[in-house]
Amino acid sequence: MKAGCLAAIEVMEGAPRELRRQRRDWSDVPAALLEPDPIALEVHKRFERYAGGERVRKKEILQTISRKLAPVLNDFRYYMSAEQFRGPFTDGTSYIALSYAKGVLAIRFGVHHEKIESLKHGLFSIAVGSAQHFPTTISKFSYNMGPRSPHWPHPTEATWPISGSEGLTLAGKEIKAFVLETVVPYVLMHREPFAIRSTLLHEPGRADVSFPIGATIFAIDFLCRKRDWVTEDYKILCERYAKFAQAKRDELEERYATTIARWDDAI
Repeated sequence: MKAGCLAAIEVMEGAPRELRRQRRDWSDVPAALLEPDPIALEVHKRFERYAGGERVRKKEILQTISRKLAPVLNDFRYYMSAEQFRGPFTDGTSYIALSYAKGVLAIRFGVHHEKIESLKHGLFSIAVGSAQHFPTTISKFSYNMGPRSPHWPHPTEATWPISGSEGLTLAGKEIKAFVLETVVPYVLMHREPFAIRSTLLHEPGRADVSFPIGATIFAIDFLCRKRDWVTEDYKILCERYAKFAQAKRDELEERYATTIARWDDAI
């Protein structure tokens, strides 16, 4: 705060100088503004919850959590270099990735479906590139979940600000439960193209859309050979894309037209 005050003086007065007094006179500040922010208090309380014991660093946290999860993820293999579990299936790979940044551990989970991604490339020239190490077809980041989340309201927080050994033990139990109850059902269910389509269309908050959603849905329609789905899904997407930039709306129109044209060619 002192640095901020000194910087403000130099900017406003044009030259640096020391503060004229060491303490702020709070008598002229309304009492309401002196009340602590309830959200900040909650955040501090949550950080303190996972701070007990000896200090732990990222490497130990990831090693401990991955060892805790390995016995309950029998069909997955942990890749330490990528900090993620991968579960291959006939048409792709399910991912459960550990992400520890700025003192907080979160989980990114989802599916890379080879047939859908291949169709997106064939229909819309979307680059597939080298072997994927990320759930590009559908995914969710636990940062976007929680009691106050407008996207995926979850009864508990889905991030863990771990900094102490006792906090790591506590978080390990919670993360294991979260993975078993929420993450594993998600990645197993979305191995099926129909489930991916249903989530993207009807439960958009259950997926983080950082990829071409229209292309994914049209590719699934094409893969499942459901011509009536194409028009039905296009109408739903038009309503959702109404808030997007014109370029995105034009892209949707082009991909819808491409899907219809390729369908007619296939027939």
